[in-house]
Amino acid sequence: LLVHPSSLYVGIQSTRQFVRAGEPIDVEAIVTNIDGGVVAGRKFTITASRVESRFENGTWVDTDVDPEHCDVTSSTKPVSCSIKAGVAGQYKISAVVTDDAGGRNRSEFTRWVSGADAVPTRGVDQQTATVVPDQDTYRPGDTAHLLVVAPFAAAHGLLTVSSNGATRTRAF
Repeated sequence: LLVHPSSLYVGIQSTRQFVRAGEPIDVEAIVTNIDGGVVAGRKFTITASRVESRFENGTWVDTDVDPEHCDVTSSTKPVSCSIKAGVAGQYKISAVVTDDAGGRNRSEFTRWVSGADAVPTRGVDQQTATVVPDQDTYRPGDTAHLLVVAPFAAAHGLLTVSSNGATRTRAF
């Protein structure tokens, strides 16, 4: 049995995995019906919230803070929304569309904002660092830009690239 919670679906994408503090997070969205046909003229909201770890009732929980909203209307082509990310950190981007019967569909992804004034996180497990590439895939000759989300400040890193038996290292 396949149950659809809504007769409409919203899809969102962003070409950049991370931006610098103060730059916009550009999001494109499209609304379709169950069969994948594009639906124009439907109002919906795109929201970007910074994810902040807080200690509540004896455990660390992630909380969405400082939400920024973009109210848009769907079209036959993807619609755009630019949301300013003021503070460095992890951001949850989501879009919600509601059909005529009140059924809701939600799409969501995570993006990062780099910058020296990040809000510190308290939920880091075993002092791990997250490496975020600027693209999902690369072709030979492409340059990759990486964001290193570290649980500490003022650090040094060592990049090791290994390909076809050759290994290079570079300090940063």
